[in-house]
Amino acid sequence: MKVKSILCISISLTILILWGCGPGTYRMYSGPPLSGSQVALLRWDSVINVISVDGMLVPRCDRIELFPGDHNVQVGYSSSRFRSSRDRLLNFRAEAGHRYRINHSTESGSEFMYWNAWVEEEFIYWNASAWNKVDQI
Repeated sequence: MKVKSILCISISLTILILWGCGPGTYRMYSGPPLSGSQVALLRWDSVINVISVDGMLVPRCDRIELFPGDHNVQVGYSSSRFRSSRDRLLNFRAEAGHRYRINHSTESGSEFMYWNAWVEEEFIYWNASAWNKVDQI
């Protein structure tokens, strides 16, 4: 009985660790993956923490595929020197086949660091075969 409990706890912890680790793409839709011409891609730097999209919590990832339309993205900022105490709510309209990036700026004061974030479209040439090679572009 004790061995069974330890095994269950170990498996549960392993699943939680694997679920929260590593970069990857999170799809804001269910079903099979769609082609890059049907969805929009949202990316960001490692100091940006995407908390939710349209009110739905987002697991740790480094890019999100979403349907075209208006979206609300809740983000925070965290670096080795600073962690934001207030999140930002970013609103943007995504178009199918387009790529977007959450950009940010910081400004240091004597006691505080101020930060801001916004969404911009990434204007780069790519094609459907490059959609899955996003990190190589």
